[in-house]
Amino acid sequence: MLRLFKLIRYSPLSALDVLQKESEALIAAGYGDVVPVTMLGKFFAGIIGLIGVGMLALPVAILASGFAQNLNQRRQKFNNYINQALRDGKIDQQERWKLEELRKELGLKPDDALQLLDNVLRRSRYRETDMCPHYHKPQAVKHKKPQ
Repeated sequence: MLRLFKLIRYSPLSALDVLQKESEALIAAGYGDVVPVTMLGKFFAGIIGLIGVGMLALPVAILASGFAQNLNQRRQKFNNYINQALRDGKIDQQERWKLEELRKELGLKPDDALQLLDNVLRRSRYRETDMCPHYHKPQAVKHKKPQ
């Protein structure tokens, strides 16, 4: 085992060698026993490998971005309705039913909807307790020491 480490340690590889071995592992046919030998073959294999990976990676990234953006828009729509329902300071039974219908319509999980509602309620409590009612600026909250 020690001998293997010494061999690896004393055989310096350049960055190009590492890149070549990486591209061989990525592009190799079968078990890696068929690899390009000439420089021109290695060059074309590297280009074809990059194009192949790009043909898969780019559409997957675009789809994932679209899904994330769609989920964010649905959450924002739910948040907007929560803020609208909280304008009077409380959520009544009719607004709760409407929130539940909207949650189902938007395809949000109940846990996600509760988390969004909790975040909005915490922000509204912060605004009520720590903001000056006249100037709408943050107040210094004084805590009494327990005796």
